[in-house]
Amino acid sequence: MSAPVWSQLPKQLKEDISDNIAKGELTNNLYISLGSFDENRPFFAALAVSKRHQHLMLEDLSQHHYHVGAQLALRHGLQHILGAIKLQDYAQFDKSGLNGLREYHQKLEQRYGYSIDIKANQLALGQYLFAQGNTILGKNAFDELLTTMPNSVIYNLRYGQTLLNAGDTTQATLQLKRALLLATEQKNEEAKQYIEQVLSRL
Repeated sequence: MSAPVWSQLPKQLKEDISDNIAKGELTNNLYISLGSFDENRPFFAALAVSKRHQHLMLEDLSQHHYHVGAQLALRHGLQHILGAIKLQDYAQFDKSGLNGLREYHQKLEQRYGYSIDIKANQLALGQYLFAQGNTILGKNAFDELLTTMPNSVIYNLRYGQTLLNAGDTTQATLQLKRALLLATEQKNEEAKQYIEQVLSRL
């Protein structure tokens, strides 16, 4: 939404949107961009200094050519709105592990209105926890993942590689052989050749 459009909304509607955002009850996300036209600046400036709208994300793209402004606004807006889906920081789950990640995904579902698949974040969490030396919580994340997807070549492979990086060569070898067996059964030649190369170096 551009700043001029926001400025022209009925006062009650703006108040309702602001209240819903503040309470975390906004059904749809809102992203506002100034764009490349200086005549928009007064509207944008009014929003930027308004105490009631400090929780909105505002972005000044006036220094960019107007041809790319809309593309940048769309990309940045989507990153802001959807960025929480792909986690970047797993340190928040150092103590809670998979249970903490599940709670996080429950909040995502409340925010976006639909269930967000946890498996990609669960894989990354398991790798992170092992890298931090937290093998108990890391193993739990991987074990639960493989319980859900026992025949996944990639998840079995990643677990084997994670165990290998953690120095557990014995368990890593068993896990990699499991991945190799699955790749063979599923006629996944690329994965089979890669896993064989990994095993040959052990």
